[in-house]
Amino acid sequence: MRIVVTLVFFVLIAACGNHPNPAQEQSTTADVAPAPNEAGNAATPDTVRFPDLEKKNWELISYELDGEAFDIVRDSKVRIQFLGNQLSGNSGCNTFQAGVAIGQDGTLKVDPIAQTKMICQGVMRQENNITALLQQAQTYSVNRIFLEIGAANGKMTFALPQ
Repeated sequence: MRIVVTLVFFVLIAACGNHPNPAQEQSTTADVAPAPNEAGNAATPDTVRFPDLEKKNWELISYELDGEAFDIVRDSKVRIQFLGNQLSGNSGCNTFQAGVAIGQDGTLKVDPIAQTKMICQGVMRQENNITALLQQAQTYSVNRIFLEIGAANGKMTFALPQ
């Protein structure tokens, strides 16, 4: 008798298991809204969605500070990577990291930057400029290949290395 009661108990437990509801079978993950473009319009279909900003090694290809365009110092690779709420990278000589808040509306806020303190001849001005722009970052826009970070006094354009 105990065996029958035990078997009935297990059958009832199995019958109460988690059966998929057809309404729940649809994706429950909502797409994250893409960042607006420079004109503030909704992103176009070729715009990369917000999560595609992360886990990529973005390489600096140009930057402007206080209205002046700067060339990237030869043989220096300025790279950044976003992972969750962290920003890390190399500013041409030193490595750095900071907390970051990435808004779905194209806003970007970088917490105080922690970085190594090496001195590299010929790269320090660029490094100081990049660090200052990152620290003052306010916006970002991203598409399939480019990432642009805007600050009140300049901007940086990054690309995915080929």
